[in-house]
Amino acid sequence: MPALLRAYKVQKRLSNVGLDFDNPKDIFDKIYEELKEFKKSQTKEQKTEELGDVLFSLVNLSRFFDIDPQEALHLSIDKIINRVKYIEKNLDSDFKSTSLAELNKLWEESKANT
Repeated sequence: MPALLRAYKVQKRLSNVGLDFDNPKDIFDKIYEELKEFKKSQTKEQKTEELGDVLFSLVNLSRFFDIDPQEALHLSIDKIINRVKYIEKNLDSDFKSTSLAELNKLWEESKANT
């Protein structure tokens, strides 16, 4: 089972037995707490565990708003791919020889045009 779906189902089960947040603010606070823990972590093992906690909390936010996290992530990936295609189409040269400032400019344009 994909990890996002598994997290969603586990959180739904927890909610059904009363282990749930009352409002989105509490979920955001939990996300910020987990991000701080990730930032403080030192080893790859610690970072892996903390990033898992961040992702789990983000899935909980999606569940709270009845948003399928898989669908949301697929939409985001598609959006990024379309923006990169826009940049490639509008570049005068290749990525490697284009300045970061120019790439950022094209990125902002792509956000308005895709």
